[in-house]
Amino acid sequence: MKFKFLKFIFLFLIFNQFQSFAQTLTDTIFTNQDTIVCDITLINEQNIFYTIKKKKQLEHKYILLSDVFSYKLASDQSPENLNKVDDYVIKYDTITTLINGITFQFQLDYPLAHLGLMYGLFKKNHNIQIGLEYLQLQRDYLKGDPIDKWDNSYFGVYFGYRYLLSANRQNLNWFCFFSYTIFNATYIEYQRGFPFEKEHNELIFLNTGGMGLNFRPTKPINVFLGIGLSSSKGFFLNFEEPYLNIRLGLEYRFIK
Repeated sequence: MKFKFLKFIFLFLIFNQFQSFAQTLTDTIFTNQDTIVCDITLINEQNIFYTIKKKKQLEHKYILLSDVFSYKLASDQSPENLNKVDDYVIKYDTITTLINGITFQFQLDYPLAHLGLMYGLFKKNHNIQIGLEYLQLQRDYLKGDPIDKWDNSYFGVYFGYRYLLSANRQNLNWFCFFSYTIFNATYIEYQRGFPFEKEHNELIFLNTGGMGLNFRPTKPINVFLGIGLSSSKGFFLNFEEPYLNIRLGLEYRFIK
């Protein structure tokens, strides 16, 4: 009698566990090739995130909305309010095609202030930028002897790369970056003897690296703020005599 009672309890627990799990998989996604019974956890402008059971394990997956014929929610929640799990690490962008964009960026590497317009390429978490910058010198010299007189304004070429880290929030991401601004600087060196003044031209490689925060209020727009270190000595992130770099940018991606 005791054995039958324990057997009944054991079977009841197994059935109850199975039933409770089955109740969570009440949503359905219809594609042209398949029907997915799952628990839809998040729907955004690009994807449907869902949970399925595979080999007795819960798996978190997502599918592009463009690949979905239709979907059915068993709950009373609207798709915009779905966000039932907090442990998702959402990729910055799950669009796999190459996206074009433009970037307006202001940087301050005292004594340099520069404003740039860049062309950008986006693919998933990667962002490459190339463009032109206008640089303004905020004092008489950039580096070297303070007696030397440097020109106040320059035009340069900008190369930059950003990697946006995956995050739990769809529109807020940390990123790391490095960039180079290359410009030809002219300065006058003063001497005690003849010819007293000597003009020099020097090609400057301004190396910058750091981290920042990216905010995407809408699908095509990114706003970012970054902080790092810059150096005008050497090349490839040589931070000898570094400047503090602060940058603020606005990006627009050409997305339909």
